[in-house]
Amino acid sequence: MQASKPKASTDRGKVWKSPWPLVGSTRTTPPQQQWRGQSNDLQTALFAGQELMAIRESDDSDIFELHFLGMMAKGFASMEDAKQAAPSFASAVFDKLKATI
Repeated sequence: MQASKPKASTDRGKVWKSPWPLVGSTRTTPPQQQWRGQSNDLQTALFAGQELMAIRESDDSDIFELHFLGMMAKGFASMEDAKQAAPSFASAVFDKLKATI
């Protein structure tokens, strides 16, 4: 017996449910969106179980960057500014990745 292919949904208002069982897990420890790292040069946090990094652009720079799932945002004036932008950045990364499917 062959597995059936999922049918494309044209109804945008409905939530699509996978015809296949979803198996796996995401890292939930340490807790999500809690920053780790004592340095003002590099700190990390989990977003959806994936590590997001806030890092100083270079040793002699006052600019900070965010790195997540191979994407980067830069130009933050402080570590706190970068960390504050992190949830929106992570959502934007997921939106961009979802658009490629």
